[in-house]
Amino acid sequence: MKKVVIILILALMCFTCALADNSIWVEETWGQIDRELNCDGLPLFIHAKVLEVPEGTEVCEYLLEKLSREAVIEKAKQINWDALDFDTSSGEWRKPTKSDPAYSFISKSLPVSVCNLYLYCNMDLYNLDHSYMYDDCDPGQNEVPTDQIGINGVSREEIMQDAETVATECGFQLGNVLEVNKCDDPETISERIRSYTKRMGWDESYYPKEAADYAFIDLTFPVYYNGLRLFSGRWTSLDNNLEVPNMNMRMIVTPGYGISEVESMLFAGSQLKAITESKSAMNVDEAIHCIEEKYTNMFFPGVKSVTVQSMALEYVTITGDWASEKPYTLYPAWVARISIEYEEYDNPYMFYEAYDAVTGKPLF
Repeated sequence: MKKVVIILILALMCFTCALADNSIWVEETWGQIDRELNCDGLPLFIHAKVLEVPEGTEVCEYLLEKLSREAVIEKAKQINWDALDFDTSSGEWRKPTKSDPAYSFISKSLPVSVCNLYLYCNMDLYNLDHSYMYDDCDPGQNEVPTDQIGINGVSREEIMQDAETVATECGFQLGNVLEVNKCDDPETISERIRSYTKRMGWDESYYPKEAADYAFIDLTFPVYYNGLRLFSGRWTSLDNNLEVPNMNMRMIVTPGYGISEVESMLFAGSQLKAITESKSAMNVDEAIHCIEEKYTNMFFPGVKSVTVQSMALEYVTITGDWASEKPYTLYPAWVARISIEYEEYDNPYMFYEAYDAVTGKPLF
C-alpha cells in the first residue's frame, strides 16, 4: 500500500511540474533604477522599471519563419473559436492569395465578425465594431493603472482567463500586463455610441444591446515565444523604409460580446532557429551606459531633458518588408521606453529605443 501511495505522489509531482512547464504566464521580476546623469549639459533621468535578467544570461540572433498558406489553414482548424467567443457558424473562410496573404473568415450575421490569420505570424479578430470606444476622444482618457483589471459585468479572473485562452490558441506565453484602458460608465458609453452612429449616418439600432453590454477593457501584454520576450513596444518606422513591428498581444473584452477584439502574434509548431553563437548579454548598467553615450554624443536643440521610463531585454526585428514570406531576424536588445521634454511643447514625446544586447550598438 505504501508503495502505491509513493507512486501516486510521484505521479502527482510529475503532473504538477508539467503544468508549471506549460504555464501560459512567464514569471517576471521588475526592479526600479533612479539616477540623474549629465550628457554634456543635457539632463538624462533614469526613472525606470527594469526587467531583471539573471547574471550571465546568453543571447543570440534567431530566424523566425513566417507561416505557409497550409500552416495558417491548419492552424484555423485547430483553434477553438468558441473559446474566443467567435462564431463561425454563419459565414465563410477565404483562402490566402499573393495579394492578400491571410486566411480570413467573414460572418454573414450582424454585427459582422471578421478574423484574419496572416502568413506573417499575426492574427486579428473583431467580434463587433469597436469604433465607439475611442472615436472622437483621446485614448489616454481611458488609461488606468495596470492593477485595475475588471469592469462592471466582467471580473478580473474572467478577463485573465480570456487572456490565457488567446495565448493558448495562438501558441505563445504572456508576461505582466503592459497597459490597461477601460470605460464602464453607461452614460459615457451611450454618448459615444450616439456620437459615432450620428457621425456615420447610421441608425442607433446598429448597436442593439444595452449600453452596459458595450463597456470595455482594453489590455496589452508582452508575448513570449520559446522563452524569448518579443518586442513589446509600439510599431516603429525608421529611415530607409525600415519597420520595427511590435510583437505583443492586445485584447478587448466587453460584457455583451466577451472577447471582442484580438490583435496578436500567431505561431504554429517550431518556427525558431538560432543563427549566431550564444554570447553573454550586457547587464542593465552597461545598457544604461550605452544610452548615456548616445545622448552625450548628439546635439538636441530645444530639448529640456530625456527620461528613461522602462528597460527590458527583448527580441526585435528590423525589416524592410515585414509582410513578405521571408523570415524575421530577431535581434537580442535592451529596449528602453524614453520620453523627451521639449522647451516649446507642454507634453513629452514618448518612443522606444533598442541597443544590441551584446555590442551595445543602437539598433533604433
